[in-house]
Amino acid sequence: MKNTSPQAPFLNGGLVLHWKKGLLLSILWILSAWFGINQMSLHPGNLALIWLPSGISLILFLELRYQAIPWIILSSFSVNIPFFLKANSTTEIYQIAIFGLMASIIVCIQAFIAWAFVKFLQKKWEAPLFTSNKHVGLYFLLVCLIPSLITSGFLVWFGNLVSGVHEDMVNIVKYSFYVTAADTIGLFLVTPFYWAWLNSKHQFNRWTEIPFQMIGFIFLVLFLSIFWLTSLIFVLIPLLLLLTRKANLIYSIFVAFFICIGLTLATSNGLGYFGQHLDSQTFFEENLFLLSMLFGSYLGTITFQELQQNERKLEQLVAEGMDALEEREEKYKMMAENVLDVIWVYNLEKNCFTYISPSVYQLRGLTREEAMLETINESLEAQSAEMVKQRIPLAIKEYLENPSEKKYYHDELQQYVKDGSLIWIETNSQILLNGNGELEVLGVSRNINERKKAEELLKLSESRLRELNHTKDKFFSILGHDLMGPFNTFVSFCGLMDRQLKKEEYQEVAFSLSQIQLVADRTRALLKDLLDWSRAQTGRMEFLPEEIDLLPLFENVQGLVQNSANQKSIKIEMNMPNQMLAMVDKSMFSTIIRNLLSNAIKFTNINGTIQIKAILKQDFWEIEVADNGVGMSPEKLDQLFNIGGHQSEPGTANEKGTGLGLILCKEFVEKHAGTIWVNSTKGLGSQFYFTVPAISN
Repeated sequence: MKNTSPQAPFLNGGLVLHWKKGLLLSILWILSAWFGINQMSLHPGNLALIWLPSGISLILFLELRYQAIPWIILSSFSVNIPFFLKANSTTEIYQIAIFGLMASIIVCIQAFIAWAFVKFLQKKWEAPLFTSNKHVGLYFLLVCLIPSLITSGFLVWFGNLVSGVHEDMVNIVKYSFYVTAADTIGLFLVTPFYWAWLNSKHQFNRWTEIPFQMIGFIFLVLFLSIFWLTSLIFVLIPLLLLLTRKANLIYSIFVAFFICIGLTLATSNGLGYFGQHLDSQTFFEENLFLLSMLFGSYLGTITFQELQQNERKLEQLVAEGMDALEEREEKYKMMAENVLDVIWVYNLEKNCFTYISPSVYQLRGLTREEAMLETINESLEAQSAEMVKQRIPLAIKEYLENPSEKKYYHDELQQYVKDGSLIWIETNSQILLNGNGELEVLGVSRNINERKKAEELLKLSESRLRELNHTKDKFFSILGHDLMGPFNTFVSFCGLMDRQLKKEEYQEVAFSLSQIQLVADRTRALLKDLLDWSRAQTGRMEFLPEEIDLLPLFENVQGLVQNSANQKSIKIEMNMPNQMLAMVDKSMFSTIIRNLLSNAIKFTNINGTIQIKAILKQDFWEIEVADNGVGMSPEKLDQLFNIGGHQSEPGTANEKGTGLGLILCKEFVEKHAGTIWVNSTKGLGSQFYFTVPAISN
């Protein structure tokens, strides 16, 4: 449990030892008691309107704890003896001493009960007393009223015993009420000053903070109400409430204390409002007025204290919140200005950028100001800009349908940099409402150019891997089928020739030899294509371009394939310029022409025609090899140069092939930085085109 009892003594200005505190407070006790008896009493009963010693007794317990008991008894006894002697001089001195001691013990018991209730309230609230309005009512009831009510009857009874007067029960109750009221007001007037002193952060040496004008005016009104216009007394309570706005309990109690003393002195001397209207109700009326004034003063002051404390707390919270906000803004600003990603805000109402982080310079080479002046079309590549424009209306619609849902959009776009080139960026964005109720796009852009390059390389690697895999499959297919066929033919004809020689069938032997020769030629051509293809795939074929006239190469290749064309009565027509200077690899170019002509002969019917044309276009030769053969379907055309999809088909005379010829043509043409393509119609023939670099005259 938190200990909230006062740690610093009330009177510690050099009076550290308890006996010094006890002596000083006892002197105050005695002086206030004599002052109350002689100056603030009313007749009949000669009872004080305010009994200040009751409050001092509680302060003694608060300061000295149980050591306060002898001081209280001694102080009370020193006052009781003269008072009792004056009241009844005929009573024996020892009896007066006994009655005085018993009355002093009752006074001590009253203070002890009040102290016990103080400790209870401190434990209950875990906070210093008189720092909240809820303290005032319970403090008055438990600490001031109940202890006074318990002991007042005993004090009146002892007074009657000493004086020898036997009052009836009505008077005893009335006098008990007077004593209760005097003790209660004494406790309620004196002890709050103790708590105010402990809790106050103000010191009396700070004279500039004391409202002298207000206090002086209140004392002036008090003086006038006593000696001139008695009804002015009712102005004192509103004036005290005005003083409470200073929110200092010491000021309020100080002024209320002197008002109470002044009014009580005036009433005792027949002055002021209550002194001029003395009757049986005066005691009750004045005490009620004083209690109302004290309650109003305490409650008003504490209320304004709480308001000031709450205001200070609010100001502190606001200051802390502003500091935290500024700190967060500074952090976010630092992050935005130093992070490599570009943070940006695009206002959809104004159709412009309202913020772009400085990191845009690292991304695009532009300053913030330059980048913010750009439109979407100026910032993004055309296709990317169009994609963004199509996305924005859909995003706005989704946001308006469900504003509470945070939806993020991920895009990969191409953006211009300062030199006009394009880079790939990745954007993450969302739609938001700004403080002005305008729709904005908050986004972050990141450079993914290297990643896109890596992805492209990965795709190329995957494509190359698939191609190599198809190449492997094709290679094993050729080894397993196309090469095994000729060897089987060799074996068959060798066996046949052996039987024919034994039978001396020499004409048949000659025919078998011619067939073996034919198979050997085809196998040699196959092996040459296979060797060239293998060397091209492994990068071991040297590319040696040179300036050369292509016309002799055409004529040479035509001579090589003419025999095959003659066997099918196919006519080869050449429509060439007189000179065709080009930069080509002689061996590769010859292979291209040989394969295209062989392919045309293979798929051209008997008595067909093959045309070879060449046209000079700017810096390259466009060469065409056309036939009027069987042609190809569109599906066949799509897979023609794809090693994985192209399958060799037999020719019009059932000629065999490997399917490598056109693949070699494509690779060799691309070695020359040229292109190859084909047009074909099923049943009408095909036209193959390719280009090679030309040399102008």
